[in-house]
Amino acid sequence: MDWQIIFNAISDPAMILDLNHRILEANEKTSAITGISSTEITGRLCHELFHGQPAPPTGCPFKTLLTTKKPQSYAIAIETLDKVYMVSISPLFDAAGKIEKVLHIARDITEQRQAETALQESEKRFRVLIEQLPAIIYTAEINSNSTTTYISPQVYDILGFTPKECLKNPDLWEQQLHPDDRNRVLLEVANSHKSGEPFFSQYRMLNKSGREVWFKDRAIIVKGDAGKPSHLQGLMLDRTQQILADQKAAQSERKFRAMMEAMSDPVYICSAEYRVEYMNPAIIKMVGRDATGEFCYKALYDFEKPCPWCEKGDALNGHKFETEITNPKDQRTYLVTSSLLQNDDNSVSNMIVFRDTTEKERLAKELLKIRKLESIGVLAGGIAHDFNNILAAILGNLSLALELSESGDEIYELLKESEKASLRAKTLTLQLLTFATGGDPIKKITSIEEVLRDSAIFALRDKKIRCNFSFAEKLKTVAIDNGQISQVIQNLLINASQAMPNGGLVIIEGRNCDGHINPYTGQSKDYIEIKVKDQGIGIPRELLEQIFDPYFTTKQQGSGLGLAIAHSIIAKHDGHIKVDSEPGQGTEFSIYLPVCKESSATADAVAEPTLKRIPKRIMIMDDEKMIRTLVVRILSRKGYEVVEATDGSEAIKLYQEAGKSNKPIDLVIMDLTIPGGMGGADTIGKILELDPQARAMISSGYANDPVMANYQKYGFMAALSKPFQIRELVATMDEVFNQ
Repeated sequence: MDWQIIFNAISDPAMILDLNHRILEANEKTSAITGISSTEITGRLCHELFHGQPAPPTGCPFKTLLTTKKPQSYAIAIETLDKVYMVSISPLFDAAGKIEKVLHIARDITEQRQAETALQESEKRFRVLIEQLPAIIYTAEINSNSTTTYISPQVYDILGFTPKECLKNPDLWEQQLHPDDRNRVLLEVANSHKSGEPFFSQYRMLNKSGREVWFKDRAIIVKGDAGKPSHLQGLMLDRTQQILADQKAAQSERKFRAMMEAMSDPVYICSAEYRVEYMNPAIIKMVGRDATGEFCYKALYDFEKPCPWCEKGDALNGHKFETEITNPKDQRTYLVTSSLLQNDDNSVSNMIVFRDTTEKERLAKELLKIRKLESIGVLAGGIAHDFNNILAAILGNLSLALELSESGDEIYELLKESEKASLRAKTLTLQLLTFATGGDPIKKITSIEEVLRDSAIFALRDKKIRCNFSFAEKLKTVAIDNGQISQVIQNLLINASQAMPNGGLVIIEGRNCDGHINPYTGQSKDYIEIKVKDQGIGIPRELLEQIFDPYFTTKQQGSGLGLAIAHSIIAKHDGHIKVDSEPGQGTEFSIYLPVCKESSATADAVAEPTLKRIPKRIMIMDDEKMIRTLVVRILSRKGYEVVEATDGSEAIKLYQEAGKSNKPIDLVIMDLTIPGGMGGADTIGKILELDPQARAMISSGYANDPVMANYQKYGFMAALSKPFQIRELVATMDEVFNQ
């Protein structure tokens, strides 16, 4: 088998290097990705071609390979191609067992997709032997020197000696025998003379210029009239080209074996009758045994006839094809490439290469799921913000109405129930905002154990569910939004309780998980792993991929948002969540959150609040009339004078006028977002330019907006999320005035 056929059929860039990193051979894929012909590539230094560097890049294990004589692999970014490759290098040995060359194969792992390869054959697997070889015919005396008496003219073409030179020097044949073969051949000649049997030997001679020439020598003893041996008559067939071809074929076979064994992709070769002729180690591992000689469709898939995709592809009739299949044995997805190989006897074989695309497809589905979550998140954030403005008026007026009614009155109870319903609606909008793209977590360094315990106790109150905790000693700290992570745990526990209507046990575990590889980013870092296990009815395997989709639910009264929100929250914490379940065996969720290298800081002591001056005038800046009216009513009842502004420009103007009229504004309550106008984040800077001592607080229905999370950075003294109750508004104002 010619190694170049296989070499050029490899779907990944492959090269043969010498021990100084110089490229000796480059396959077609290497030419394709570099845009340089194989002729131009040959002779260049690997690191100069791919990295533009005069020396090998950091991490290159070339020296290690030369020391250990074992294959090496490493991942490296090739900036000139803007890709990342997994490079495998394997030693190629000569007949003496010394490293002669190095096989270099690079696998593109940037997007984990199958490159369209050109497994085309460029030559036959084995070279066709020369049908007629030149030969030397001779006659010689039967003596110790086998003195030549006649030799044909071809001796000049093959050995460089004229027939005259050969006949003149009776010892020439013996003198030109290769030193390593001389004694053996002379002994064989003597034995032939003694026994009278034909002489047959293969040996080397040195031609006139000292080059080795291989001969297959056949001679018979010719008897005279008296029946006595007369002379030798023989034919020396020049086998040099055949011997060299055999050596090259052996080298090609070694290279072929080395390449096949270095490939991580399963590969096998079968005959036109579907009999397995060769299996590389990767496919032996996949099948579980060496099935050489068996039918490929039976060995690989337990089929009773050829695979339908193979028959459809018609590879054995000379057609190369690619198809994607699902292996019925392991249920993994493979991209199968089939290429025709032409044998020396004109028969054909088929080389099949498997590329496992299971993880690539799973990753593509996960990325699609994330895009769906992001799209719906934008919509959810807008809806939640608008709903919060409406709900703020409803909840605020209910709080005001409750203050105006007497406890125990029928109307008081009705108002109280309405307030409870509004608070439940507030929780729903918080979930929508958390799910939305803009709902970034407000993180702080904390120990996860307390958050998990408190969340579980809250979620399972009044439930027939027991909860056991198991935490590793010295569980590392994490930077999280306590409320959001609590919401994740509560959602999981609510699902667990619904899966166990008659009660049961939930186990929550926490452990350190150092060096964990995120399956979506491929990056390795330290995480903590949180497991939530229940003993419920479980989830059918065909539904597992959908449970994190927005609005997907199997419950009659479910919203389908709980797990979608959990997925969104964990993703925004730079972690990931996965699920494992079997019907009747319960469900296990695994959450991975990155460890925080910093330790939790000690909170600064807060000074006792002191009222610096009695507030008189408050400005409410909000584009919603109903919000402004509500705040005016609430604060007027508390003895404040309230000034209204619809946007930032008006607020700046009124603030400036109030200062000039000696009726200054004591506090500005600003809406974060003003459609078509200047919002709170832009307005506060202008007001602080007018009055560096100005007091301001920010308010928004976007509770998870970064400005709300870092209000002090923007110049605000407090933040108030919409919707709010009267006591929340007053408490926040007191906080500002006591600073």
